[in-house]
Amino acid sequence: MKFRSKIFLGTTLAISAGLLVTSASLFWNATKKDRFFREMAIGQMERLATALESYRVDNKFYPTTEQGLEALVSKPATPPYPKNWYSDGYIDRVSIPKDPWGNTFVYKAPDGNLPYSLRSKGRWKWVKGDDVVYPKKIEVADRR
Repeated sequence: MKFRSKIFLGTTLAISAGLLVTSASLFWNATKKDRFFREMAIGQMERLATALESYRVDNKFYPTTEQGLEALVSKPATPPYPKNWYSDGYIDRVSIPKDPWGNTFVYKAPDGNLPYSLRSKGRWKWVKGDDVVYPKKIEVADRR
């Protein structure tokens, strides 16, 4: 009877160790993929930021939140109307790209110390979760 309990215990430990190794490797691959997607999202937002800066240089203002990133592809039909809108658009696409998770980027017009904000909703598809923010908020020291 003792021999069978040792075999049972050994088998249980072996299966548990196998499950632990398998779940750890799945977790590692998921986090690697998530980090890769986050870097891709940051790269996409940097390209959108370049297009937004070009829009601002040409028109002296950023698109409004209502105009959104679509103002980089087609001339806005709502005020303020850009007077020097580049005829080919500011990105070389027919539509704004989606983030690596398939979500639309969230654009917010100038507010406070940041000229604008771009967000990717991330893997969980909501803002304020695992989202990616561009540009990163910089803490300003109190200089009294």
